[in-house]
Amino acid sequence: MIKSMRLLTFDEQQNTLEETARDYETNWMTEVAMVDNKNFIGTDGSFNMFTLQWNPDALYKEDRTRLEKVGEFHLGESVNRIRRGHLSPQVDSDGPVLHSHIFATVSGVLGVAAQLKPDAWNFFSKVQDAMRQVVTGVGGIKHKEWRSFSNERRTGEAKKFVDGDLIERFLDLDQVSMEKVALIVEVPVEDLAMRIQDMSRFY
Repeated sequence: MIKSMRLLTFDEQQNTLEETARDYETNWMTEVAMVDNKNFIGTDGSFNMFTLQWNPDALYKEDRTRLEKVGEFHLGESVNRIRRGHLSPQVDSDGPVLHSHIFATVSGVLGVAAQLKPDAWNFFSKVQDAMRQVVTGVGGIKHKEWRSFSNERRTGEAKKFVDGDLIERFLDLDQVSMEKVALIVEVPVEDLAMRIQDMSRFY
């Protein structure tokens, strides 16, 4: 757990576990979970969440034994449990979510990490960018800075994550601010609000 994630394969003949791939960065892990056989999600002691991907079909052996970091995000909470599931009792398989995991923190927070379908990801990523331009963070802290991955070795801009809390703040904005966001996204205010409300039903 101190050396981040490793993917192990069980050898039935030898009755042993063998390392198939690993993350070569050092991360003090607090929890890990499998999204599927090639994608993994984890949290570390610096309150970050990140995703790794295994490419067993890579041309070079070095790449086949590496878990590549795909996404990273500063959560700001210490996570001690991640489990596959949804908070919503009604989940539409035709909705925008591919996979969903519930996470719990030591402070009692429950959250959802959901893998979005490409069209939903592109849309809500655009909404996130628009919200960052219009909404001022508490204390003047920029959202992009707060959500930047950070540990004792490096700090880097968050990638491949959309902050659902920021997206849902759109519904609490005044009309003028809503119109500014909608103008950037190039979607009518009413349609944008409906898509955000609908999205919350899928996790």
